[in-house]
Amino acid sequence: MQEPGATQPIHEADARSMIPPVANIANGGTESDAINIQLARSGAFLLSSEFNTDTITFKGAQTKGGTYNLIDDKGGTVVSIAGETNKWTEFHEAVMAFPWIKIVTDTATGAAATIPLVFKT
Repeated sequence: MQEPGATQPIHEADARSMIPPVANIANGGTESDAINIQLARSGAFLLSSEFNTDTITFKGAQTKGGTYNLIDDKGGTVVSIAGETNKWTEFHEAVMAFPWIKIVTDTATGAAATIPLVFKT
């Protein structure tokens, strides 16, 4: 018998269903919707040609509705990448330390954008 208030174990198939397959950026936006990665060990994303010249950064939060702040690496530098198209890019380990993240571009999108995601749980 399980004690009251104890959490149930999450099976791998259940964990995968909790992680979204895409991140969406609204028309004219610079930030994706919140991405739940709390059960992921590693992951990657694929940028479309719209992001070819952008600098991509990441914001993290402890909860979905929390305050999202830029993520720094161990050396105190903001984690960023130069946007490259048609290439899967692995999320930096500092990004993967957060349960909730957003992908941030340095220019507003000209139309709504979808960024494919993959994660290992």
